[in-house]
This record gives sequence, C-alpha cells and structure tokens, in this order.
Amino acid sequence: MHPEDRSLVEKALASSAAESAAGSLDHRIALPNGEERIVHHHAEVEVGAEAGERVTGTIQDITDRRRAEEQIHYSRTSTR
Repeated sequence: MHPEDRSLVEKALASSAAESAAGSLDHRIALPNGEERIVHHHAEVEVGAEAGERVTGTIQDITDRRRAEEQIHYSRTSTR
C-alpha cells in the first residue's frame, strides 16, 4: 500500500467494521520496483464473537482505466 494512502484505507476498514457494512475505495499501491498502481478495493468486514474480525473482498488494478480517463479528460479540455 502507498504510505500516503494507508490511513485512508485504515479509516475505511474501521468504518466498515463499525457499521457492519461493505465499503469500496480507490487507492494507490507502491510496488517494490517503485512503480505506483491504482486499485479499486471492495471489502466486507465481519465482526462476530466466535469469528473475531474477518475481512473479505476484492482488489482490482484500475491503473490503465484511470490513465485512459485522464487522457480523455485532457483531450476534452485541451480542445476547448
């Protein structure tokens, strides 16, 4: 996880646990080679007396989609 996004992700997970609800968040991850990727993180936090706390969910790399969106936005604003 990107160090600057860690507290954002921790707060989102804590909020999901407190509300017993699913949550979604886009955040960055830092790869060992220094590259940054953007991921969409969907998590469900289950809190129970027997199970303790369990997090399930998916993480999807959306870097290419985000870059394409930025390119489209740039193209639209530069042609005005």
